[in-house]
Amino acid sequence: MVTKPIRALFSKLGAEKDGIITYSMFQEGVNSQAVVEYFETLGLDVWDAWSFFKLLDLDSGGAVEIEEFFKGCLRLRGQARGVDVGKLLHDQSWLIKTQGHFHTYMETKMQQLHDMLSMVTGIRMDDPADAGWARGITPFKDNSFSSAPEERGQQS
Repeated sequence: MVTKPIRALFSKLGAEKDGIITYSMFQEGVNSQAVVEYFETLGLDVWDAWSFFKLLDLDSGGAVEIEEFFKGCLRLRGQARGVDVGKLLHDQSWLIKTQGHFHTYMETKMQQLHDMLSMVTGIRMDDPADAGWARGITPFKDNSFSSAPEERGQQS
């Protein structure tokens, strides 16, 4: 069975003490010839330590526990099956489509917010004449714009 070699590999990476592997432990271990041979024996090609570690770290906690390591190694062994690649393509397509819908939704909501702010303030935010408003210049009752009372001819 494959469980013993995977557990031995986990141990070789330095997880004896606390039962977890950090990225630095993993990176150090991957540079060891013995660990590389273990990975090869399991049918795992670790060509990019960071990417491989992130694939093992299922909960994105920054450390890999024995259960994550075991499941990850079993999942990543050998060549990718067509069904795996198909699932990735489907998931990526779904994410792109969903992100596009969200982007459109947010554009609509931002435009509504912009319109409401313009209505409440009486200022068209996209009007170049009102550009000072965006820089912090305060409107006054007489519709003059100033950043200080002295500029309006008033004493403070």
